[in-house]
Amino acid sequence: MKVFLILIILIFWSLFSFSQQNNIYFNKLLFPQHGVNNLQKVISIDSSYYFLSGWLDTPYVSNQGIALMSTDLLGNITNHSLWWDTLSSYFTYPGNSMEVSKDTCIYIVAGYSRGNYGIRALLLKVNPTTLDTIWTRTYQHPDTLAAAQLGANIFNSFTAIRQSLDGGFIISGMYNPGCVANADRKAYLLKIDTAGNVEWIHKYPQIGSLYDIELAPDSGYYFPAVYNNTIRAVKADKYGNIQWSVIVNTKQYPHVPLDLEILNANYLYVSSTFTYDATYFKHSVVLAKVDIQNHTKLWEKNYIVFNNFKCQSLHQSMGLDILPSGDLVITGTVEMLNPNNAQELNHKAVIMKVNADGDSLWARWHGHGLFKDDCQIHDVVLTDDGGFLAVGWQWHNNGGLFYQNAWLLKMDSMGCDTAGCNIYDAISKIQIRPKINMKLYPNPTSDYFRISADGVEQLHGLWLSIIDMQGRELKRIKLQNYPSNTSIDVSNLSSGIYGVSLYSDEVLLGFKTLEIKN
Repeated sequence: MKVFLILIILIFWSLFSFSQQNNIYFNKLLFPQHGVNNLQKVISIDSSYYFLSGWLDTPYVSNQGIALMSTDLLGNITNHSLWWDTLSSYFTYPGNSMEVSKDTCIYIVAGYSRGNYGIRALLLKVNPTTLDTIWTRTYQHPDTLAAAQLGANIFNSFTAIRQSLDGGFIISGMYNPGCVANADRKAYLLKIDTAGNVEWIHKYPQIGSLYDIELAPDSGYYFPAVYNNTIRAVKADKYGNIQWSVIVNTKQYPHVPLDLEILNANYLYVSSTFTYDATYFKHSVVLAKVDIQNHTKLWEKNYIVFNNFKCQSLHQSMGLDILPSGDLVITGTVEMLNPNNAQELNHKAVIMKVNADGDSLWARWHGHGLFKDDCQIHDVVLTDDGGFLAVGWQWHNNGGLFYQNAWLLKMDSMGCDTAGCNIYDAISKIQIRPKINMKLYPNPTSDYFRISADGVEQLHGLWLSIIDMQGRELKRIKLQNYPSNTSIDVSNLSSGIYGVSLYSDEVLLGFKTLEIKN
C-alpha cells in the first residue's frame, strides 16, 4: 500500500512540476551596471542556457569586451566568463555569432582591434562546463597583399558561424576591399576544419553585408543577402560558388535586417523589411517562401507590425524561426507609441507568429521598466515548455544618466510574459496591409479635402490622423462612412505641408502629404 501511495505521490509531483514548467515567465535584467551590457545570442545545452554578451567595462570605456554566461531554466546565473583587456576591444554581431559543435563545445566568432592595427577576425573555442577558452584563432584580411602594406586600413570581422556537414565550420564575414579606408564593406565565406585551419575563402563583391548562413543537404549553403541592390535568398555550393538566387523582397524600398530558415529539402523562408512610409522612414516586415527545387518564389507577404519595425542598432536584429508545428515566429524591435502619451515614442521588443502560408496569427510587444526605457531583442530560442526565451538589452534613462543592461525575457507559447496577456484587446493582431491606392483631393486646399481609397469598403474602424512636419498629431477623425463621402475640415490649420494617415483599427492603410494654402 505504501509503495502504491508513494507512486501516486511521485506521479502527482511530476505532473505538478511539469505544469509549473509550462508556466515559467520572467522579465529580468542580468548584470545591471553603469555601462554597455547586452545579450547577442542564446543557445541551449541540456538544462542550461548560454548567452553571448557584449560588455563595456566602465573604467576603460574605449575597450569593449565580450562575455559568456550560463543560466538555469529560471534565468538564474550559474557561471560567467569575460574576454577583455586594456589594450584590445572586442565585439560580436547579434543573432548568429555562436554555435554548439557536435562534440558539445561552444564556438564564438567576433572582431577585435588593438591599437592602430585595425579590426581583425577572431574565433574562440570554449568549454561549456567551465567557460574556459580551449583555443583562439585570428584570421587574415581577405585581401592579404593589401593588408600587408604599411599603414593598411584593415577591417575584417566575422558575423555568423555554422558547423558544416563534414565537421568543420562555415563562417560569414565582412571586410573592406583593398583595405581602403571608408570603403563599402563586402561579404565573404570562410571554410575551416575542426582545428580552425583555413580550407578556402570566397569573396562576394556583389554582396554588401552577410549576417546569416544555413546548411544545405548537398553540403552547400543558403544565405540571405543584399545582392546587387536587391534582397535575395542565395544558394552556394560547398566551395562557396553561387549557384542560384531568388529575389524575395520586391518592395520599392527594401531593407535589412534579414534572416533565413530552411523548412526542408523543398522550401525555405526569408524575412526582411521595407519602408512603407518614406516621409517618416517607417519600416515593416516582408516574408517570402521559396521553392528550392525550382529556384522560384512561391509568395511574398508584407505586414505592418505596430508602428515601425525598426531595429535601433545598426546590426542585424531580426529573427525568423520555424516551430515544430510548421508555424513561423518573427522577432525584432519596433518603435511604439505610448498608449498614455501620443508624443512619446520608444523602442520595444516584438514577437509575431504566422502560419506556414504567411497568414497572421498574433503579435506581442514587450519592454522592461518604464515605457521611456528603450528595449531591443537580438535572438530568440524555443524552450522545452513550448515557450520562447528572448535576449537583448534595456536602455534606462535615470535623470540624464544612461544605463544599458542585459535583458532576458521568458514568454509562453502565446508570446506572453504574464499569464493570459493574449486575452486583452490591447494586444494588436498583425494584418496584411491591403493596396488601397490612396489619394487626397483637392490638394492643395484651403478649407477641406476628401479621400479616395480602393478596397476599403468592407474594412472596419476607419480613422484619420493629421500630423505636422514635426510629427505632432493635430487631428484624429473617426470615419463613419466610406472615406470619399466624408469632407475633412482643415480651415483652422495654417499654410504648410501636413501628413495624412488612413487607419483601419491599428493598421496603417496609407499615407499621403497634404498642402494647405490659406
